[in-house]
Amino acid sequence: MEAIWPGSGSAVSGNTPFALYDNDTTFQSDAPKFANWSAKRLGYPIMTIEIQDSQFYACFEESISEYSSQVINLTLEKIYYHYEGRLQVQVLHIKM
Repeated sequence: MEAIWPGSGSAVSGNTPFALYDNDTTFQSDAPKFANWSAKRLGYPIMTIEIQDSQFYACFEESISEYSSQVINLTLEKIYYHYEGRLQVQVLHIKM
């Protein structure tokens, strides 16, 4: 693979480290867009970007997984506090 960003990426499937989203059509269409956006944010085409497309795809895969993890954790925390509050209210009614 060429070490310098050529301006567009190759096929996404098989170019991610964990292949978590290789069968996801949305990921397949959004990963090249993310790579282009990221390269432009780094200065392409004025600057030479020495990153391969697979490295952009790896960052995209990791960011989606991390965001999903954060959403799941916050949802679980909200559910936990919801039930914890409900149990405290029930205990107060029993004591009265």
